Amino acid sequence: MHPKLSEFPSWISTLPVKDQGKAKVKFMLRYAAVLATPEASIPALSLRMGFHKNTLTALLCQPALDGRLSQRVIRGIESLIGVGTIPREMMDPTTYDA
Repeated sequence: MHPKLSEFPSWISTLPVKDQGKAKVKFMLRYAAVLATPEASIPALSLRMGFHKNTLTALLCQPALDGRLSQRVIRGIESLIGVGTIPREMMDPTTYDA
């Protein structure tokens, strides 16, 4: 069983608001990559999820990330590290808000 993530690190809230969404997405992807791949890399996570190796990296290059992941990415992460390791409400607060 993997350690459950319950909140984002405090350093994310010290970033400018416009940068917080991207930081949250990058943190979640990196956390999932550490748990799911020996390489602990986002490209390796992308491959394990059945995507092209640059798919998740390209996601991080979007100019305005709002801190949410698509349901397809959420399901891919959950298939690798287990449901609830990263709570769904953290991955997409608008869809899974408690």
